[in-house]
Amino acid sequence: MRGLFSVTVSAILLLGCLGQDSESIPYGLTGFRIYLYDRSKAPDADYLVGTIQCNYRERDRGLAEARQLAKTTATRLGFDTGTDRYYILCTVTSNSDCATKVR
Repeated sequence: MRGLFSVTVSAILLLGCLGQDSESIPYGLTGFRIYLYDRSKAPDADYLVGTIQCNYRERDRGLAEARQLAKTTATRLGFDTGTDRYYILCTVTSNSDCATKVR
């Protein structure tokens, strides 16, 4: 009986790590990948800024750092003007470099 309980608990925890919260941030988060996007330069409109390492419990800190990095880089590269320019945050997990996108 104890073995069945352990398997059941393990399965529940694994499935929980594969889910995401109401803001589309996966529970298995390992970081954020930051891109700047300029629609006028499509199809080569994405510019990879960098990656912020954090886990799900540190997501607020990670989001704040990612937004600051995006803003600083956008200003430095001239991406900070125009309505067709914005940044994209991809959530990174052990299974994906862009599990979900957070704007």
